[in-house]
Amino acid sequence: MSRLLVGAGILLVLIANLSVITVPTSARIYLLHSTSTLAIAPEKSDLGILAPGESTTVTLNINYQYTKFAKPKGFLLSGTPTRINVTVENVPSWCTVELDKKILYVSIPVSSFFKGGNVTLSVKATITVLENAPGYEKANIKFSAMAEDNGNIKGSTAEPCIVTLKSDFVSGIDVEMDRYWLYFKPGESGDVSINITNRGNMPIVAKLTINTTDLDKISIIMPSDQVEIPVNETRCIKIGINAEDSNEYVNNQTILPMLLTYHAKGYSDLTGTPEDLSLTVLVKSAKKPIPIDPFIIVAIVAIVIVAIVAMAVYIKRRR
Repeated sequence: MSRLLVGAGILLVLIANLSVITVPTSARIYLLHSTSTLAIAPEKSDLGILAPGESTTVTLNINYQYTKFAKPKGFLLSGTPTRINVTVENVPSWCTVELDKKILYVSIPVSSFFKGGNVTLSVKATITVLENAPGYEKANIKFSAMAEDNGNIKGSTAEPCIVTLKSDFVSGIDVEMDRYWLYFKPGESGDVSINITNRGNMPIVAKLTINTTDLDKISIIMPSDQVEIPVNETRCIKIGINAEDSNEYVNNQTILPMLLTYHAKGYSDLTGTPEDLSLTVLVKSAKKPIPIDPFIIVAIVAIVIVAIVAMAVYIKRRR
């Protein structure tokens, strides 16, 4: 059997070399060289939205074809496989890409000399979104492949393929009120400051609303515009409160339920968890002296005088 293989190999060499003599010059290039083509394609090109810290894997299929009359280095002895290099480009700073193989090898069997070959290999790419990734950024990661020359087989370069993904929106705020209750006398006014710190990964737009219309003895001045808050920065919303003036005695307490809502800037559908807040407002008058009717005063004085006279008469009689 081994003798048959050796004989077949010698025959192939003779055929290849005789072609130099018997074939016209214009056709020799085709017979003396083999061409190759290379293609790379992902099993899935759109990886969707990944949360910070999340990883996903995509398979890249690499197809290598070569034409007949291929004679790799070491042909008939120990043929050298064709080397294919896989590279990745356009990786943003907020994610990483790891290939399980950066170099592939394709064996060129002697049996393919008269028919050429077609081989498909695969590479797995693991893509990880970093914890500090900004929200809703898009990545267009490019994968390329290049087959090197091998003997009389010309190298080839694949058309790059693109894999896309987005980093997810992470919401989070810290809320701090400078006071949770206010005390006013009628006619006084004041304000409350609400500090909001954006702990998410995108700029946000925040809005404060008061969930009541039952306002007794007070009026409220709300901020008219929404407030934009960059990442890791703090902005303040101020609420003005006026206690109505009154000549009557007032002792009124009002609890104001408030709701702080927010969404990613430019994306009204990307919302964070609302924050429930509460403010207590007490409006109380200073107590006024109770007015006394003059007739009552005269009556009291008369009673006192009569009592004194009666006491004096009683004492005199006892003596």
